[in-house]
Amino acid sequence: VDRARAGLRGVARGIRGLDEQRLGALSHGRDVGCGERVAPCALRIGDVIVRAYAGSFEDVKEQLVFAIEQSGLAVSNISAVGQMLERTRADLGVSRAVHGSAEIVQFCSAATAHAATQIEPHLIALCPYSLAVYTLAGEAGRVYISHRALKMADVTPEVAAVLRRSQALIDGILDAVTP
Repeated sequence: VDRARAGLRGVARGIRGLDEQRLGALSHGRDVGCGERVAPCALRIGDVIVRAYAGSFEDVKEQLVFAIEQSGLAVSNISAVGQMLERTRADLGVSRAVHGSAEIVQFCSAATAHAATQIEPHLIALCPYSLAVYTLAGEAGRVYISHRALKMADVTPEVAAVLRRSQALIDGILDAVTP
């Protein structure tokens, strides 16, 4: 528990440097200048892309699952990460709940997985794709979906092309979320 608490303190120190104005603008639905335009009402925090949607958690999650299925893909897992965070909060000495609801939706594309692993077998680590869908505590009517950007430095042009295809697949799914 002490090691976990120390780890949490380190994470907290690491995120204190985030630009609160940009995060606040995103949470209030304003377009934010992120240096690299990712999508409407999107924010990039390192390699994490965050999109904001108006609506309820259940509606946005349902639309996300529907968009994945409409792309011919199947959801392989939905992880109740919000429940885990809430369940372990007191044991780790965390006083404040950050999220209202939070789940991770996982899926994979056989076509892109085969394309990636035929070029580089170790890219199997990219599957499944994980999209976090969540609300922030005390913030009604706004739901976020975030994911890791599929971009790597120092890769072959063939690997870069597969990563672009995978990112385009995820972007298309997120563009289809319309609660």
